[in-house]
Amino acid sequence: MLATGLSDTVPDIAGAGERWGRDLLHCPYCHGWEVKDQALAVLGTGQPSVQQSILVRSFSAEVTLIVHDGLELSGDDARSLQAMGVDVVNGTAQRLLIRDDVLDAVVLADGRAVPCRALFCEPAATVDPLLAKIPGCTLDADGCVKTDEIGRTGADRIWAVGNVTDPSGQVVPVAGDAYRLAVALNAQLVEEDTVEAVSAWGQAAASL
Repeated sequence: MLATGLSDTVPDIAGAGERWGRDLLHCPYCHGWEVKDQALAVLGTGQPSVQQSILVRSFSAEVTLIVHDGLELSGDDARSLQAMGVDVVNGTAQRLLIRDDVLDAVVLADGRAVPCRALFCEPAATVDPLLAKIPGCTLDADGCVKTDEIGRTGADRIWAVGNVTDPSGQVVPVAGDAYRLAVALNAQLVEEDTVEAVSAWGQAAASL
């Protein structure tokens, strides 16, 4: 059973690895309440960053979108951000400035500093590339392992569950999926044991 989940790729910014999960955060729904009413920033790396900035705005009146590499704002994006009170700063984030073990600012390549107590970003997330090398195990358009409705992959006797099959899967429903998969997997093993037992019993009876 494959339950390896996904691996996050943190931004290529000095200090990102050390602050990941502390004040470099990925999900406003998971972490927004803990950092509410403080200066917050969003690292703009793609179109979803615009919506993320607007979402973060619901937790603080002081939100800045850093238009980092890989993001180009449309006119509609700019108007939405302005209407929602999100400041926009253009520049490449270079490092995180930490004071007393707390994020103080994001320092841009040109030396400017964007003050913030937490920085949100949407990291790339990938499955272990070795899984794609298992004969019969294929990946879908999201880069996750393909399975049928009960968790069987295309590889014989290999099953998968959790974020390795669905990047949006959350703990509670995934736990339920894992339970159903375990029941189905166990049923298959019991069936195989029964077939072997019947065969052995038949051979023993024939020899009498």
